[in-house]
Amino acid sequence: MNYFTTTLCAATILCAAIPAQAQVNGFGDSEGFTIGLGVIADWSPYEGSDSPSTTPIPYLAYDWENAHLGVDGFSYSFFNTDILEVSAVLEPRWSFGDPDNSPLFEDIKRDTALEAGIEAEVSLGGFFVSGNLLHDVSDVHNGFEGSAEAGFEMELGDLQLSTSVGYSYRDKGLSEHLYGVRDDEARAGLTAYAPNAAWYPYVSADAVYPIGDSMGILAFAKYEHLNSDATDSPLISKDRDATFGVAFLKRF
Repeated sequence: MNYFTTTLCAATILCAAIPAQAQVNGFGDSEGFTIGLGVIADWSPYEGSDSPSTTPIPYLAYDWENAHLGVDGFSYSFFNTDILEVSAVLEPRWSFGDPDNSPLFEDIKRDTALEAGIEAEVSLGGFFVSGNLLHDVSDVHNGFEGSAEAGFEMELGDLQLSTSVGYSYRDKGLSEHLYGVRDDEARAGLTAYAPNAAWYPYVSADAVYPIGDSMGILAFAKYEHLNSDATDSPLISKDRDATFGVAFLKRF
């Protein structure tokens, strides 16, 4: 597939921008299917991308008592107390953005990666600290990402709010997959570029408003700042990656 032009696969963002998992996995209290339809606005940092690009997306998932399977991947909570939850996860890394207007991406290909890892969250009242570690198991980029964040959850009537700040660390393999230009992709007007491993700060927020016992509206947003390891790439024209979305969800 062309570099960063996946469309329908963007349904994964309904779990909010990685690493924040928003409230989709925990939407409702019963086991069963969740279906949804949403719209995402993405302010991509890539050269030639629309600002924003707007995409309607579907969502489908099934939840058990301690497991979740959907277009966003699979998670299994194998340790869960009132304070600490630890889960094994398997997630696709879809590509976002719409750089079709730039000739830089004509010969650059990126496949969807499948990443496995672990995530944990400590909850103390309305305050939480969470983190995850994901490694490519599909031989696409052979890299890994680790993230840590802290935030607050609160309720305003029926409205559930969550905000957080965090850092993501991407090693050289993943950084090349996202921002690099490989030697065999370089050509006249496009020099090879190998980014270093780096930390990227972000802020995120999401809100869930239930409608009855089985429906709800989810809104989410994330802003990530890209440092020079990303912005020095000839493929990158902006120092931020921002996403906003809203979705209607129904449990069965």
